[in-house]
Amino acid sequence: MLTLAIDTATKTGGAAVIDNGRVLGEYVLDIERKTHSERVIPAIDSVMKGIGIEMKELGAIAVTYGPGSFTGLRIGLATAKALALSLDIPLYKVDTLEALASQLSYTEGLVCPLLNARRGEIYGAIWASSGQEISCVEPSTAESLADFLTRVDPHMKSYFLGEGALEEEEAIKAKLPQAVIVKGTLNYLHPASVGLRALMSEAVNLDLLVPNYLRKSEAEIKKESN
Repeated sequence: MLTLAIDTATKTGGAAVIDNGRVLGEYVLDIERKTHSERVIPAIDSVMKGIGIEMKELGAIAVTYGPGSFTGLRIGLATAKALALSLDIPLYKVDTLEALASQLSYTEGLVCPLLNARRGEIYGAIWASSGQEISCVEPSTAESLADFLTRVDPHMKSYFLGEGALEEEEAIKAKLPQAVIVKGTLNYLHPASVGLRALMSEAVNLDLLVPNYLRKSEAEIKKESN
């Protein structure tokens, strides 16, 4: 089944097409140069044209639904819902950190994907990798890095990846000297990973799918404080 995967939750984002577990094409963009609203449709168009398929050939849509950028999540879900509705095909939601952690399923130990949540917090999760598959130890959460690190077993080898891991490398290594901070292309979320992870879930009801922000927006917090 041809599946179009979309990621707009992270600084890097883009689209990919998966066919029964095989990656046919992927387009990754640098979101710091342009916004997701400017790039998501061109990204989808580029990957579809690059592999020579039309929208009507798609059998499913997969999308990251959080955690991540509040604006990015809204753009991604709106785009995914519109495509699934217009094409009358199923939509699959994928946790952003789960998809990121799955990129290290070949390792053995703990996999800790981290994203910058701002206001002194990170989005983090802990997954255990067997060398073939990952299983959830601690689900995605929004909290301080210090609180998050207290739940990472210091006796196990751990791998940290994502923009949050790079930004907090010094603090992570100070607390967990044995930790490995992943660098290079595996450090950012590939849209193809979203599509591959979607194969392990079930389609969702479009009317019930909402972003998983994990915490309130700055606007909501300011409103409550007034």
